[in-house]
Amino acid sequence: MICTVVAEKSYVASAQHVKGFCEWRLDYLDEINIERIRKIIQGKKVILTLRPSWCGGKFHDESLRKYYLMEIMKLNPFCVDLELHTRGIAELVSCAQNYGVKYILSYHNFCETPPLETLHSICEEARRFTPFIVKIVTTANSLEDNLTILQFNLEAGSDIISFCMGGQGILTRIFCTQYGSVFTYGGEKKETAPGQLSTKELSHLYAILGWSK
Repeated sequence: MICTVVAEKSYVASAQHVKGFCEWRLDYLDEINIERIRKIIQGKKVILTLRPSWCGGKFHDESLRKYYLMEIMKLNPFCVDLELHTRGIAELVSCAQNYGVKYILSYHNFCETPPLETLHSICEEARRFTPFIVKIVTTANSLEDNLTILQFNLEAGSDIISFCMGGQGILTRIFCTQYGSVFTYGGEKKETAPGQLSTKELSHLYAILGWSK
């Protein structure tokens, strides 16, 4: 399964592309407007993400980001993405649980792919918060890093998404769903992470390989 990443500056453009199964990167918006977000996501299978600058995103004010995340959860979205190592993550998790909102706990490493043991430790740390999905994304600096992540997918269980960023990690973006990841991500029209393929490219590859989208 492919989750399309929508990363637009305006609400008008976002409304055109937030459809099907997608992740809406709210940190790309020129401003956060809770009411406009509510209208666009109503009845849709959308993962809402407000990625901070310290984790590769566009949003810089951390206290304001946490405030917006809590307001967003009141909208009862399908799912939110929360960074595992956010300061005060327990408060955000508690808020999601109180409103009955599914949450992905995500970890991103923009430098390397840690060893298998470390990946499992990160996964266990996240699972203590009982998330809907644990998302672990690393950076591939070699072919071996791809193999490490695919092996981690095999071992980690059923509630995982894991692949590599970077040009050397593209194989994991394609194959991770065959090794255990719940879904993979494809760009709507622009790359929001290093090495990201578009949904169109992934769909074409999956069709050639005879895999379900």
